Amino acid sequence: MMLVTNSCLTILGFGCILLRVSIFTFQNDFNQIQYQDSLCSIRAYFNYAFAAILNYSFFIQAFYRYIIQVYYFMKEKKTPSKQVIQFIF
Repeated sequence: MMLVTNSCLTILGFGCILLRVSIFTFQNDFNQIQYQDSLCSIRAYFNYAFAAILNYSFFIQAFYRYIIQVYYFMKEKKTPSKQVIQFIF
């Protein structure tokens, strides 16, 4: 549940950043402003950062689901000491 919440918050943040960048771009195109804003690089950094966090969040969810499935099926076949060694490696 915590991983899903993390993904939802990241999607919300990424959507807000993307909306803000789109509005800023539309305003500059509408007013035909051609200079680079001083905050443009900061907006781009936040955009890339949220995209990376979103990908990382999806990776963590997939890895967790994989471990749950594999560990659950292998748990019955091995002794506890082998389980710990396999989980570590």
